[in-house]
Amino acid sequence: MIYTVGHEESYLTALRERDDVVKLRGGSVWRDRESAQRYLDRTGLDDWAVFAVKAEWDRDTEPVEGVAWFALTIDAVICPPEEP
Repeated sequence: MIYTVGHEESYLTALRERDDVVKLRGGSVWRDRESAQRYLDRTGLDDWAVFAVKAEWDRDTEPVEGVAWFALTIDAVICPPEEP
């Protein structure tokens, strides 16, 4: 499991309506929940949240030059946010 961030209301609405919500290839991901949360804390995106993504770090991501995240190399299912 790896992690992404997204607009909380939009993601939760989509997750309530469908069980196959995906983060598309190229989307931003972090290795762990804490790293994704630190990104949100630094950027001040108060209406965003961390969501788990069903993917493997070593197999399904690649580095992106000049940014704080990696990119997905596959489309991957998004899970509801975890409790802190």
